[in-house]
Amino acid sequence: MARLTRAESQARTRERLIASGRIAFARTGYVSASIEEIAEGAGFSKGAFYSNFATKEALALEIARFDTDEVVQATVTAIDHAKGNPDRMMANVAALARSLSENPDRYILRAELMLHAARSPGFAAAYQEQYIRQHQQITELIATLLYQLNVPPLSAPSVLASAVMALAQGHALLRPVGDPSSFAETLRTFLDTAVHRARLAAEVDKSLSTGQPRASSSEQPA
Repeated sequence: MARLTRAESQARTRERLIASGRIAFARTGYVSASIEEIAEGAGFSKGAFYSNFATKEALALEIARFDTDEVVQATVTAIDHAKGNPDRMMANVAALARSLSENPDRYILRAELMLHAARSPGFAAAYQEQYIRQHQQITELIATLLYQLNVPPLSAPSVLASAVMALAQGHALLRPVGDPSSFAETLRTFLDTAVHRARLAAEVDKSLSTGQPRASSSEQPA
C-alpha cells in the first residue's frame, strides 16, 4: 500500500475531525461540544486539531459549508435526472427535501451558529460571509429550476431563495413537535404556488401585449 503524501495525510485528518465534529455537535450541541471531545473522537490530540482548524468556530463553519455544497450538488443532480420533465423535476426536488428532513442535524447546527453570531461580534462577520455564499448558491439553484421549468419568476430568485432557506430552517427546528416529513410537502406546495402564480402573470402580460383577454378557467380547453 502506497504511503500517503503529507497533503493526503492532512486531508484525511481534516475529514476525520469534520466527521467527529459533526457527531459531537449533534450529540451535545455546538456550545457544549469541546475541542478535546472532537479531537479524541477522531483519534487525534488537540495539537492535531489546531493544526487544521484555528478554532471550534472554524470547524463548525467548515461543516456547514460542506453540508451546503452537498445539498446543492444533490439538488442539481435531482434537476438533471428529470431530463426537462416538469412534474418529474418537482417530484425529484420534493423527494430530496424529504430525505434531507429525516436528518435535521445540519439545520440545527446552523441555527446554533446563527445564535452564536448574534451574541459574538467577532464570529458574526465570518458567519455572514458564509450565509451570503449559501444564499447565492440557493439563488442560483432557484434560477436554474425556474429556467428548466420555462417559468418567468414573479419574484426575484434571491427572494425565493430566502423563503426556501427560512422554510428549511423553521421545519428543522419544529421537528420535535411536528411531522418530520412535512418539509417536503411544504416545499412542494410553496414551489407549485410560485410557479403557478408566475405562469398566470405571464399569461396576463401576454394578453395585455396582444390586446386579447385571457380566457377564464371555464373557457380553457379541456
